[in-house]
Amino acid sequence: MVFLVPIAVSLLAIAFLRVLMKLWLNRYVLPLPPGPKGLPILGNVSDMPKPGVLECHHWFEHKKKYGPISSVTAMGQTIVIINDATIALDLLRGRSAIYSSRPSLTFASDMVGWRHVTAMIPYSDTWKIHRRNIKNITSTATSLAEFDRIQETETAHFLANLLEAPERLLDHIRYETGSVILKIVYGYDYNRHEGDPLVDMAETTVAQFAEALVPGRKTAQAMSDQLIRCVNQPYGFVKQQMHEESQTPSFLSQCIATIGTDADMEFIHKWTALALYLGGADTTVSALSTFFLAMSLFPSIQVAAQSELDTVLGVPPRLPTAQDLPRLPYIEAVVKETLRWHQVAPMGLPHTNTSSDTYSGYHIPQGSILLANI
Repeated sequence: MVFLVPIAVSLLAIAFLRVLMKLWLNRYVLPLPPGPKGLPILGNVSDMPKPGVLECHHWFEHKKKYGPISSVTAMGQTIVIINDATIALDLLRGRSAIYSSRPSLTFASDMVGWRHVTAMIPYSDTWKIHRRNIKNITSTATSLAEFDRIQETETAHFLANLLEAPERLLDHIRYETGSVILKIVYGYDYNRHEGDPLVDMAETTVAQFAEALVPGRKTAQAMSDQLIRCVNQPYGFVKQQMHEESQTPSFLSQCIATIGTDADMEFIHKWTALALYLGGADTTVSALSTFFLAMSLFPSIQVAAQSELDTVLGVPPRLPTAQDLPRLPYIEAVVKETLRWHQVAPMGLPHTNTSSDTYSGYHIPQGSILLANI
């Protein structure tokens, strides 16, 4: 254990020098956004969210104490907290040229491998290809209409399952959501009667995404193996279906057909597809679960929504379709209020800036982590 002492001293010395260097370089610049006073070297480590405390609630307290934009510094890393929608739009959208990148998260990104998924990729040519792939299937009326048909079909299955076993509501929501996303992304039909290994594998991967902030080499290896399986197995399924000319049109089959499968493109296809699944699966489960909770807590709202639905659908009754939406303003408002009432991801994902910036008289150093808590 004695040999660890000089290593620890060296690490502390490096951290101390890093802090001194930043102080020296920033001696003539504007102040950081307001925040709590930190300790030497460690900064505001003790001011970070405690275990069991929701991050959005913790940072909202900063708005009360320091205003709509504040900051903390931990081990030389500046973190800017934005508690105002206008400021968030000014920086993240209005100055997207420098605020569109992502910070590097050593454990989740590098050790587990999440750095390849679209939402974790720094601003780069690879990121642009990911975005272009996704835009190709979300920007045309034809593709969006096909998504509507998939959702309508799976909604009918969901309602039948719910009628048969209402006590399994959350399971039905999970499988309905998973089936929609898998159909859109991979053209895959899940097994409705016995559970489905691909749905289960994808759900495990999604759950581990949130757990990937807890370090540990054994944990990292297990998560990495699971992640690679979730990337490769659905991709292999689509390629096999295309080889047999039996594939269902999907995002991935369209990418393969139009862009090709050289090594670089194949790698990008896999991870873009996984990003689409991650972006729609867990978030949609949370939103639908919240909707059922809201309808249970506010039955008068449910009655009013049902009345509007009955008026529009008429007799004999039928299931609504996407074409009915313009005539359902009350239900549309209920959906929007549900999303506002309990936001699925109030903090979103962190951003970082690729160059130094100033805002409202404050300095935002290059490489800061920006958290939008709106």
